[in-house]
Amino acid sequence: MARERRLLPRTPPWRPLLLARRVGRRVPAPAVEDEPHMTEPIYELWRRMEKGWADGDGDAFAGVFAEDVDFVTVRGEELYGRRAVAAGHGQLFAGLYRDTVLTAEISLIRPLSDGISLVHVRSSISPPGITTHAQAVVVQRDGGWEIAAFHNMIPKGKS
Repeated sequence: MARERRLLPRTPPWRPLLLARRVGRRVPAPAVEDEPHMTEPIYELWRRMEKGWADGDGDAFAGVFAEDVDFVTVRGEELYGRRAVAAGHGQLFAGLYRDTVLTAEISLIRPLSDGISLVHVRSSISPPGITTHAQAVVVQRDGGWEIAAFHNMIPKGKS
């Protein structure tokens, strides 16, 4: 029998895990008892993504995505598959985004079912000072977590 997830006191059962924190830093938030067990591997995806970006390594950046990921860029381009994400970001790192830093802040992790969560992430790229917002679907496969769908955009009024 699967272990039942118990909610902590005063946390409504419908409330998603609202976690506003810089990737790698913990901020108190309402959560389920096994929240660290469930969310730490998800936060690790974005730490790996940040490192791949900092290293200018398209393959490392894309390593957090599923082999068959559906990825929508900030320009609305649709990429299919990890290789396409790696190639596209490799080009970015060789040009306009060489020597830039990606900083990600997860604002929402909402479990949809066992092994599937919706994630909202605000990222900044510096320089040039671009802010993006992404919505991702992360899935647990073969004992690990990966991003199966990713939609990235620049919020209105942001550059």
